[in-house]
Amino acid sequence: MKRPFNTRSLATRLILGSAVWIVAALVVGGLLLAGLFQGHVQRIFDDRQVIMLDSLIVVTRVTDKGEIELTRPPGDPEFERPLSGRYWQITREGDTPIRSRSLWDQTLKLPDAKEKAPGRRQYIVRGPQDEELRVLERDITLPGSDKVFRYAVAIDYAEVEGLVQPFIITLAWSLGVLGIGLVIGAMVQVRYGLRPLGHIREALSGIRSGRTDRLEGDFPTEVTPLADEINLLLEHIGQVVDR
Repeated sequence: MKRPFNTRSLATRLILGSAVWIVAALVVGGLLLAGLFQGHVQRIFDDRQVIMLDSLIVVTRVTDKGEIELTRPPGDPEFERPLSGRYWQITREGDTPIRSRSLWDQTLKLPDAKEKAPGRRQYIVRGPQDEELRVLERDITLPGSDKVFRYAVAIDYAEVEGLVQPFIITLAWSLGVLGIGLVIGAMVQVRYGLRPLGHIREALSGIRSGRTDRLEGDFPTEVTPLADEINLLLEHIGQVVDR
């Protein structure tokens, strides 16, 4: 039974070696590009979330009764659409939280206040529809009040994945097509590069059949020394036969 790949063949070794390196390079490059793109999209969403949080802080004030209220709705219309995947919430310990209309009759389940770190904080929680929410929050003391309010805005993490996944799919089949093209190119290159060895075989066949007595042809620089050595060997054999 004939083997599908002759491992003793120089052409097969070169093609397999090229294919392995091509696949490895494309996989590493694909993972790197996918990671860079995902990081870029994540930074865009993080910057947008910071703007959303700052916008929420700007439109709030403390009333004469010490309660917090919005002077106008935040800029993002998704805060008004029920269960849109974008939410905001303002809480004060012991008080009922003020929340966006998009939360409907639910609240964001934020970590315990004792676990809070200073400054802006970002983490993942489960949302009203059990979705994965990326939350950005900050503690603020507003003018006219000495109480601390906890501001939080949340974005459904599926929005990030919704942008990254099509890119990864497109990148995967693009690199796959490129890899197939490179392997085919490597096969053509190997066959073309090894063609002079076929010419030597044909020339040796001519010598064996008596059509010629030496290797003739325009061989590449790398093959010329081999052809010269074969010709010298043939001359030496001829001299031995003559003697």
